[in-house]
Amino acid sequence: MSLRSESFRFAFIGIALWAGLSLAATALGQPQGQNVSQEGTSRAGSRNSEEPAQSTSIDAQTGKIINEAIELMNVDDYAAAEQKIGTLRLDRLSPYERGRVEQILVNVSLQQEKYEEARGHLQNAIDSGGLNAQEIDSARYQFAQLFLQEQKWREAAAAFEEWFKTALMPNSAAYYYLAVAYYQQEDFARAGSGEEGRRAHGSQEAE
Repeated sequence: MSLRSESFRFAFIGIALWAGLSLAATALGQPQGQNVSQEGTSRAGSRNSEEPAQSTSIDAQTGKIINEAIELMNVDDYAAAEQKIGTLRLDRLSPYERGRVEQILVNVSLQQEKYEEARGHLQNAIDSGGLNAQEIDSARYQFAQLFLQEQKWREAAAAFEEWFKTALMPNSAAYYYLAVAYYQQEDFARAGSGEEGRRAHGSQEAE
Protein backbone atom coordinates (compact mmCIF):
# COMPACT_ATOMS: atom_id res chain seq x y z
CA MET A 1 0.00 0.00 0.00
CA SER A 2 1.59 3.27 -1.08
CA LEU A 3 1.55 6.31 1.17
CA ARG A 4 -0.56 8.59 -0.95
CA SER A 5 -2.82 11.16 0.69
CA GLU A 6 -5.68 10.26 -1.65
CA SER A 7 -5.93 6.80 -0.11
CA PHE A 8 -7.47 7.90 3.16
CA ARG A 9 -10.50 9.65 1.66
CA PHE A 10 -12.73 6.60 2.02
CA ALA A 11 -12.45 6.91 5.79
CA PHE A 12 -14.53 10.05 5.93
CA ILE A 13 -17.59 8.13 4.83
CA GLY A 14 -17.19 6.40 8.17
CA ILE A 15 -17.23 9.70 10.03
CA ALA A 16 -20.62 10.64 8.62
CA LEU A 17 -21.89 7.14 9.30
CA TRP A 18 -20.66 7.38 12.89
CA ALA A 19 -22.63 10.54 13.47
CA GLY A 20 -25.66 9.21 11.62
CA LEU A 21 -25.73 5.92 13.48
CA SER A 22 -25.29 7.64 16.82
CA LEU A 23 -28.17 9.96 16.04
CA ALA A 24 -30.38 7.13 14.86
CA ALA A 25 -29.92 5.42 18.20
CA THR A 26 -30.64 8.70 19.93
CA ALA A 27 -33.72 10.04 18.26
CA LEU A 28 -35.22 8.38 15.20
CA GLY A 29 -37.70 5.74 16.16
CA GLN A 30 -37.30 6.38 19.89
CA PRO A 31 -40.08 7.55 22.23
CA GLN A 32 -39.43 11.17 23.06
CA GLY A 33 -38.82 12.07 26.66
CA GLN A 34 -37.88 8.49 27.59
CA ASN A 35 -34.60 6.69 28.03
CA VAL A 36 -33.07 6.40 24.57
CA SER A 37 -29.82 4.63 25.42
CA GLN A 38 -28.52 2.12 27.90
CA GLU A 39 -24.93 3.16 27.32
CA GLY A 40 -22.94 4.98 29.97
CA THR A 41 -21.91 8.59 29.81
CA SER A 42 -18.43 8.36 31.28
CA ARG A 43 -15.65 10.63 30.11
CA ALA A 44 -13.48 7.81 28.69
CA GLY A 45 -13.61 5.89 31.93
CA SER A 46 -12.35 8.76 34.06
CA ARG A 47 -15.47 8.94 36.21
CA ASN A 48 -15.40 7.12 39.53
CA SER A 49 -17.46 3.94 39.31
CA GLU A 50 -19.29 4.90 42.51
CA GLU A 51 -20.63 8.13 41.03
CA PRO A 52 -24.31 8.07 40.03
CA ALA A 53 -24.90 7.48 36.33
CA GLN A 54 -25.89 10.55 34.36
CA SER A 55 -29.28 10.64 32.67
CA THR A 56 -29.40 9.19 29.15
CA SER A 57 -32.86 10.55 28.42
CA ILE A 58 -33.99 13.35 26.14
CA ASP A 59 -36.99 15.46 27.06
CA ALA A 60 -39.97 15.71 24.75
CA GLN A 61 -39.34 19.19 23.33
CA THR A 62 -35.62 18.63 22.77
CA GLY A 63 -36.33 15.25 21.18
CA LYS A 64 -38.88 16.85 18.84
CA ILE A 65 -36.34 19.43 17.64
CA ILE A 66 -33.63 16.79 17.21
CA ASN A 67 -35.96 14.60 15.16
CA GLU A 68 -36.98 17.53 12.98
CA ALA A 69 -33.32 18.42 12.40
CA ILE A 70 -32.54 14.83 11.40
CA GLU A 71 -35.49 14.81 9.00
CA LEU A 72 -34.10 17.95 7.35
CA MET A 73 -30.67 16.31 7.09
CA ASN A 74 -32.29 13.30 5.43
CA VAL A 75 -33.43 15.57 2.59
CA ASP A 76 -30.00 17.28 2.45
CA ASP A 77 -31.26 20.57 3.87
CA TYR A 78 -28.31 21.06 6.19
CA ALA A 79 -28.71 24.80 6.59
CA ALA A 80 -32.28 24.32 7.83
CA ALA A 81 -31.14 21.51 10.13
CA GLU A 82 -28.54 23.82 11.64
CA GLN A 83 -31.14 26.54 12.09
CA LYS A 84 -33.46 24.05 13.79
CA ILE A 85 -30.74 23.05 16.24
CA GLY A 86 -30.07 26.75 16.77
CA THR A 87 -33.48 27.08 18.43
CA LEU A 88 -32.21 25.00 21.36
CA ARG A 89 -30.67 26.62 24.44
CA LEU A 90 -27.46 24.61 24.54
CA ASP A 91 -26.60 25.81 28.04
CA ARG A 92 -29.82 24.26 29.34
CA LEU A 93 -29.31 20.82 27.82
CA SER A 94 -28.22 17.84 29.87
CA PRO A 95 -24.73 16.47 29.12
CA TYR A 96 -26.32 13.59 27.20
CA GLU A 97 -28.55 15.91 25.16
CA ARG A 98 -25.63 18.26 24.44
CA GLY A 99 -23.52 15.35 23.22
CA ARG A 100 -26.25 14.22 20.79
CA VAL A 101 -26.82 17.75 19.51
CA GLU A 102 -23.11 18.24 18.87
CA GLN A 103 -23.10 14.96 16.92
CA ILE A 104 -25.80 16.36 14.66
CA LEU A 105 -23.74 19.51 14.14
CA VAL A 106 -20.69 17.38 13.31
CA ASN A 107 -22.64 15.75 10.51
CA VAL A 108 -24.03 19.07 9.27
CA SER A 109 -20.52 20.54 9.09
CA LEU A 110 -19.09 17.46 7.36
CA GLN A 111 -21.73 17.50 4.67
CA GLN A 112 -20.82 21.11 3.95
CA GLU A 113 -17.08 20.28 4.02
CA LYS A 114 -16.54 22.63 6.96
CA TYR A 115 -13.90 20.45 8.55
CA GLU A 116 -12.54 22.89 11.10
CA GLU A 117 -16.09 23.54 12.28
CA ALA A 118 -16.74 19.79 12.44
CA ARG A 119 -13.67 19.37 14.65
CA GLY A 120 -15.02 22.04 16.96
CA HIS A 121 -18.29 20.17 17.33
CA LEU A 122 -16.43 16.90 17.89
CA GLN A 123 -14.51 18.56 20.71
CA ASN A 124 -17.73 20.00 22.12
CA ALA A 125 -19.28 16.53 22.04
CA ILE A 126 -16.28 15.11 23.92
CA ASP A 127 -16.37 17.96 26.45
CA SER A 128 -20.12 17.65 26.99
CA GLY A 129 -19.73 14.77 29.41
CA GLY A 130 -22.57 13.02 27.61
CA LEU A 131 -20.59 10.50 25.53
CA ASN A 132 -19.53 7.08 26.69
CA ALA A 133 -15.94 5.86 26.48
CA GLN A 134 -16.35 4.24 23.06
CA GLU A 135 -17.98 7.35 21.59
CA ILE A 136 -15.19 9.54 22.96
CA ASP A 137 -12.60 7.21 21.47
CA SER A 138 -14.33 7.36 18.07
CA ALA A 139 -14.67 11.14 18.23
CA ARG A 140 -10.97 11.62 18.96
CA TYR A 141 -10.09 9.29 16.08
CA GLN A 142 -12.25 11.24 13.66
CA PHE A 143 -10.85 14.49 15.03
CA ALA A 144 -7.43 13.34 13.82
CA GLN A 145 -8.79 12.16 10.47
CA LEU A 146 -10.20 15.58 9.73
CA PHE A 147 -6.72 17.09 9.86
CA LEU A 148 -5.78 14.65 7.08
CA GLN A 149 -8.73 15.80 5.00
CA GLU A 150 -7.43 19.36 5.27
CA GLN A 151 -3.87 18.17 4.57
CA LYS A 152 -2.70 19.53 7.91
CA TRP A 153 -0.07 16.85 8.27
CA ARG A 154 1.69 18.05 11.41
CA GLU A 155 -1.58 18.43 13.32
CA ALA A 156 -2.82 15.08 12.03
CA ALA A 157 0.29 13.26 13.22
CA ALA A 158 0.08 14.89 16.65
CA ALA A 159 -3.63 14.06 16.96
CA PHE A 160 -3.11 10.42 16.01
CA GLU A 161 -0.20 10.11 18.43
CA GLU A 162 -2.46 11.43 21.20
CA TRP A 163 -5.25 9.07 20.18
CA PHE A 164 -2.93 6.06 20.34
CA LYS A 165 -2.14 6.84 23.99
CA THR A 166 -5.70 6.04 25.07
CA ALA A 167 -7.14 4.16 22.09
CA LEU A 168 -9.49 1.37 23.09
CA MET A 169 -8.74 -0.72 20.01
CA PRO A 170 -5.86 0.58 17.83
CA ASN A 171 -6.19 -0.61 14.24
CA SER A 172 -4.01 -0.93 11.17
CA ALA A 173 -5.82 1.91 9.38
CA ALA A 174 -4.85 4.36 12.13
CA TYR A 175 -1.18 3.41 11.77
CA TYR A 176 -1.49 3.91 8.03
CA TYR A 177 -2.95 7.41 8.47
CA LEU A 178 -0.17 8.23 10.91
CA ALA A 179 2.36 7.05 8.34
CA VAL A 180 0.71 9.22 5.68
CA ALA A 181 0.90 12.28 7.94
CA TYR A 182 4.63 11.77 8.57
CA TYR A 183 5.33 10.87 4.94
CA GLN A 184 3.77 14.13 3.75
CA GLN A 185 6.12 15.98 6.12
CA GLU A 186 9.05 14.04 4.62
CA ASP A 187 9.67 12.50 8.02
CA PHE A 188 10.40 9.13 6.46
CA ALA A 189 11.77 7.49 9.59
CA ARG A 190 8.56 7.98 11.53
CA ALA A 191 6.50 7.25 8.42
CA GLY A 192 8.27 3.90 8.29
CA SER A 193 7.44 3.23 11.93
CA GLY A 194 3.78 3.95 11.24
CA GLU A 195 3.81 1.61 8.27
CA GLU A 196 5.40 -1.11 10.41
CA GLY A 197 2.65 -0.63 12.96
CA ARG A 198 0.04 -0.94 10.22
CA ARG A 199 1.52 -4.21 9.02
CA ALA A 200 1.78 -5.62 12.53
CA HIS A 201 -1.81 -4.78 13.38
CA GLY A 202 -2.96 -5.89 9.95
CA SER A 203 -1.49 -9.31 10.65
CA GLN A 204 -3.21 -9.45 14.04
CA GLU A 205 -6.54 -8.44 12.56
CA ALA A 206 -6.24 -11.16 9.91
CA GLU A 207 -5.71 -13.87 12.52
